[in-house]
Amino acid sequence: MRTARKALYTQEPAGAKRAMANGTSVATSTISSKGQVVIPAALRRKYRLDRGVTVVFRESDGHLVLEPDRFAAFLALRGTLDFPMEEYLTEERQKEREREDRQR
Repeated sequence: MRTARKALYTQEPAGAKRAMANGTSVATSTISSKGQVVIPAALRRKYRLDRGVTVVFRESDGHLVLEPDRFAAFLALRGTLDFPMEEYLTEERQKEREREDRQR
């Protein structure tokens, strides 16, 4: 079993990039003793993964997927706009209820 597992990994240096047949690129990183992974700088820039960005880990079709938490990004903007979002949404909900009542 141990031999088979080693065969799955290549002996590329950390951060090495290689091109895949489908046109995507793959970069490697090593998990530290603390469970930390360094995302290569080129990918951080490409996907705007700046310091402090919250990311989500999810499983999809047997793969581990890391992606920015879009909801956290939306919440981070809360209060920074001069637009009364809560009032607007309350008014929109009220209008929607009125439309539904008229349709009944």
